[in-house]
Amino acid sequence: KFGYGGDIYATCEAFINNPNTDIRDIADNYGFNSHSNFSIVFKCIVGYTPSDWCKEVRKRVANNEEVSLKDYVL
Repeated sequence: KFGYGGDIYATCEAFINNPNTDIRDIADNYGFNSHSNFSIVFKCIVGYTPSDWCKEVRKRVANNEEVSLKDYVL
């Protein structure tokens, strides 16, 4: 494992590549067994709550805008 930061980045990249997936399911795949812990760590690293970030990414994808992790990670 490469720590919470790396897991969050991997979770975000996986979501960007498949935005119709529930981010909690992706987070489970990266070892986040507690959704509350995931949300806290996510907000600290990304600056958004997971649900707000997912809404933003889905909106950008729907508008055919490019979505990059570097646009979001603090």
